[in-house]
Amino acid sequence: MKLRKLGAATLALSMLSATTAIVASAKTLDVTTDNVTVVENEAGTITHYEWGDLRFTEVSYYNPNTLYVQLADSVDRTTVTEIVIPDTVNGKTVTRISTSSYGAFQDCTSLESITIPESVTQIDMFAFENTPWLAKKQAENPLVIVNNVLCNATTAKGDVVIPDGITSISEAAFFKSGITSVKIPDSVTSIRIYTFSRCEDLKSITIPKSVTTISQDSFPSCTSLTDIYYTGSEEEWNQISIGTRNEALFNATVHYNSTAPETPDVTDPEPPEVTEPDVFESNGVTATADDGVLPDGAVFSVEPKSSNESNTQFSYEINFTLNGEKIQPNGYVTVKIPVPEALVGKTIFVYRVSDSGRYTRLKAEVVGGYIVFETNHFSEYILSATRISNPTEDDDDDYTYTDNSADSSTDNNNSGTTTNPDTGFAELSLTIGLLALAGAVVVVSKKKK
Repeated sequence: MKLRKLGAATLALSMLSATTAIVASAKTLDVTTDNVTVVENEAGTITHYEWGDLRFTEVSYYNPNTLYVQLADSVDRTTVTEIVIPDTVNGKTVTRISTSSYGAFQDCTSLESITIPESVTQIDMFAFENTPWLAKKQAENPLVIVNNVLCNATTAKGDVVIPDGITSISEAAFFKSGITSVKIPDSVTSIRIYTFSRCEDLKSITIPKSVTTISQDSFPSCTSLTDIYYTGSEEEWNQISIGTRNEALFNATVHYNSTAPETPDVTDPEPPEVTEPDVFESNGVTATADDGVLPDGAVFSVEPKSSNESNTQFSYEINFTLNGEKIQPNGYVTVKIPVPEALVGKTIFVYRVSDSGRYTRLKAEVVGGYIVFETNHFSEYILSATRISNPTEDDDDDYTYTDNSADSSTDNNNSGTTTNPDTGFAELSLTIGLLALAGAVVVVSKKKK
């Protein structure tokens, strides 16, 4: 893979025919033509460049002559009050509001107005999270719809019918919502990653036979899902491409050629058995999980690593093992790490490093001197006082997303998330970095409650 920079003059010539304003805000913005990066690979090129407050991405081998748009990394998100997205730039159509290492306009805490052209037909996850614009739209209707894209439904509750004509549902659109049932119209052809992530009250869903693809992790932690009402035949259902890690979907009962739920059993259920959570500790780090999330005999280990020279990044190898083999939990685990003294009072970003080298930023909060977050995967973790980014980005759904990266707060200094020693918030999303801390490994076996 090759990276090369384009000069300002080159980009200036290519942008001459674009006349639509990029961002209209309280401050005066100059169109920039610097920071142009072209990533070359075997398939073609991916071009990133900033224009005003927006960053555009062109992928030569995926929908060529179209652009993805998001806020430029250099912009202080707290100062942006209004955004105007052009429908074309130099003859190239803007089709997608993109999420790479961060929600496109996430944490723009002053954003009151955004103009989105009809050319935009795809809106990625958490694009408008933690903005006044989204809050206003949610107050009007919990189903926030833009250009027939259902981009956010996190405040929806109870029984939900998605309107006819909706052509796309954004990733994580229903993240942690309180819905109990949902009916998808036959204008939808795919269910994307994390669409119903952590909808723990969702009991039934109606899926039309127009759906041909259900992405991996579309239904994580949908622990109450029991019934799927499919409008097509069993043969048609078996032809749907269904991704991995959709256990809730696989374990539910599928009702074929059905459009309405059957009469539910109104018999009072037996009260659930109350169980104590399992608590693990290693090297001052604790992990708490509901009973059954980890098998009996699981061992928790934390190995602090070295800090960087500026003492702003700290790394931990955090794992569970069983009989000497690494394992992953069957659900979410709450992790508490003591805040390093060097990071007290600073913005803290939490990153998980995958086995493949991708970095994912997670949502967290600082409580009583501990950085606290939830995760369902254990490997290397980083606490950092600065945002870090992956060196390259793919153009489509190969991003390493995580459904922990919603509900963020904003840092007034670097457009990240803020923390203080007792009550702050820290986010997690895609990125890269180092961490550190010195210490030995301590392990604790799980005790059966």
